[in-house]
Amino acid sequence: MLLPGHDKNQSYRVIIVSRKLPIEVIIEELVIIWAVSSPEEWINRIAKIPL
Repeated sequence: MLLPGHDKNQSYRVIIVSRKLPIEVIIEELVIIWAVSSPEEWINRIAKIPL
């Protein structure tokens, strides 16, 4: 299922998280990402936590 206006060849908000990180660190990093970026910045982007 595609969202309206989205290309099937695009990926959105792919974030790789190490299983070794404490959940508190993961949550903090995700909150920072959410607070300082826009959805458009995450088109076809892959990030690792910790940043």
